[in-house]
Amino acid sequence: MFVELVPLLQETVVVPSLFQEFLAAQADPDGGHRLYDLYAEEAPVAFEGRLLRKGEVDREAFAQAHRDICLQGIGRLPVFESVEIVSDNVEEDGGLAVGWFSARELGDGQLANVALGLRLEGGDWRIGWCLVASALQYWSYSQGLLQTLAEYPWLLADQPVLPRSSLDASYCRLFRQSAVDLSFLPETRFGCHMSGACCKFDYNIALPPAAQVLIDAIPWEGIKPALKGTKLEVRSDGQLQLKANRETCRFLDERRQCLIHQTLGRQPFGPCAVFPFAFAQTPDGVAVSTSLVCGSVRNRLGPSLSDRQDDVRERLFLAPVRSPDGFRLAPALEIPWESFRRVETILLQLLDYSHVPLHQRLYAGNRLLDALRRNEPIDLSAWLEEPPGLLADEYRATLRTYLSKIFDWDRRAFAGLPRGLSLDLHHDRLRDEPVVVDILRNLLFSKVYSYPYDLTTAHNMSILLYVLTVIMQSSVEGPLPDELWQELAALGGHGLLASLLPDSAPQGLKELLGSSEFGQWALWY
Repeated sequence: MFVELVPLLQETVVVPSLFQEFLAAQADPDGGHRLYDLYAEEAPVAFEGRLLRKGEVDREAFAQAHRDICLQGIGRLPVFESVEIVSDNVEEDGGLAVGWFSARELGDGQLANVALGLRLEGGDWRIGWCLVASALQYWSYSQGLLQTLAEYPWLLADQPVLPRSSLDASYCRLFRQSAVDLSFLPETRFGCHMSGACCKFDYNIALPPAAQVLIDAIPWEGIKPALKGTKLEVRSDGQLQLKANRETCRFLDERRQCLIHQTLGRQPFGPCAVFPFAFAQTPDGVAVSTSLVCGSVRNRLGPSLSDRQDDVRERLFLAPVRSPDGFRLAPALEIPWESFRRVETILLQLLDYSHVPLHQRLYAGNRLLDALRRNEPIDLSAWLEEPPGLLADEYRATLRTYLSKIFDWDRRAFAGLPRGLSLDLHHDRLRDEPVVVDILRNLLFSKVYSYPYDLTTAHNMSILLYVLTVIMQSSVEGPLPDELWQELAALGGHGLLASLLPDSAPQGLKELLGSSEFGQWALWY
């Protein structure tokens, strides 16, 4: 609940006066010099793609950048009117103040809660930060500064428009989300259950350099003193290494919950905030898939994605969205998007035929893709009942070599499998079929393969995942451990493709793994 505090008499005038002056300077293309002077030395500002303190930016360069942004953003940057002060408070030392305002944005008609942080410098009040909040809060100056620093992804981005300040960035985050059409698998559900699985899974997580500014500002001495002074390693690509393979994130507490999320009330780091979602651009909008590394997704816990679209759209802003360079039935065989979508839909529907053994459904999908490639008649009913074929010994040996190499990958989950793992394929050993089907459906729908991969390669990857699952289940008594389900889900998301089909892979290998023959061999080996 917001607690209204009694202001000091002087600041009752100063706080609203400075806010009005700030709004006027921000809206004026020629107001950059005045805006610069209004900011405190430590005020966070975005400049040339970096998050800096005002004192680190040249005054003339700041004013010119402000003018350019204002002119480019005419008609798109937020404009505030009907400003009324709600409350203000000066902190005990008398050198810091926080004011809250109600302001209506002219274009959207949206009523916003705006917080303003002031600090006393050289006898004059200066603006340390300013942002829009989802609701009135009881923030100290330091808490508001942290919330402002957490806006760095929006401050440094030019979507939906390059912001002039954290006020613009926070307003756009809350009220100007992308209106693009979203599509997702209807059965997908997600609600974070704080398992910490995403914070310790066997993969790398990198952050932009601006994340270090936020980490430095968090008062670790009162949260976890051992983290004070933490500096993330700078990678060769300039990104910061939050977590490497086989590491657990350092910012977890003893309950495996994120200390940064707890401190801010939300997750500011893009990779962490986006998980478990992934996004792919299509002519119909954006396809939203989910990672079954997450136990909540794997067990269908939480609300459906259709019920949490605002949340998904905020994550969409922070996510890399895969974009197409064409739609393919098989390697080098491009097809129209409408055809691609119809074939994908049929493959997804086949996976739902629970009355038919899963390996037979996969075989029918394989035959469908082969018939389309050869322009031959289609008979799904017959293929769903067709007996298995025979595979030559040389091909069987080649597939066993592939499988053994996969299980030899340096993955923590594989290390727990029995030594001398049998690679024999027994279709009747499949257990927990609904989970397997969800992993395979997500692989198809995620579009990972189609940018730049194709439907046939994707379906073959589904078959390989099915084979890996059956082999694992045949070697383990009882249910598969969570870490093996997570590994299978990660392989379905990108791991098999990244390892078997890197950019440097020979074209012949890509053609082999994208052939319908490869899928049939894997199923009947």
